[in-house]
Amino acid sequence: MSIALVENHLVELTAEHFGSTLRADALPSAMNIGLLKSLIPTAPAVYWAFLGGRYAKADEPCIDARWVAYVMTRHVGSTEARRHGDKTTIGAYPVIAHLAGRFHDRPVPDMGFLKLRDVNNLFSMQLEASFKSSLYAITFELLGMPLSESLDEDKGVPLSELYLGLAPEIGKEHESDYELVEDVL
Repeated sequence: MSIALVENHLVELTAEHFGSTLRADALPSAMNIGLLKSLIPTAPAVYWAFLGGRYAKADEPCIDARWVAYVMTRHVGSTEARRHGDKTTIGAYPVIAHLAGRFHDRPVPDMGFLKLRDVNNLFSMQLEASFKSSLYAITFELLGMPLSESLDEDKGVPLSELYLGLAPEIGKEHESDYELVEDVL
């Protein structure tokens, strides 16, 4: 299983658990202000990001991988509703509790178990004043995550195409925003 498959696994489990209550997707990097601004309209949402990891002493290349679930909620009328939820909106605290309970010690096929490491409140006055939103980061570790030797081992074929996109939008619905870069490989 590769980094991409672990990412897809985490997003799919999140989507299955919450259904249409919130959006579940992945990010290409850690959260930053530019990315945050583009994602605010999608709240409530959980975005997973692979943040790398340190070398895990093993016979094959593997790392203690860090995965972060960014929990984003929004409510124009109430700071309490952003945290606790109300009749119309799920709050950040219930999402955090569900994710921590669902993913801590959860097996990832052919990889090991996720371990909850910490939860951080990424609140700022700018986030509150400008976007009426809350943002939390839940960090999990996947100890001894093997890294594939092939660039595309999981699909059984060598990498043959590379796509480049300059649009900040991510996800399958934005695939048409990217163009094929030829003669790279």
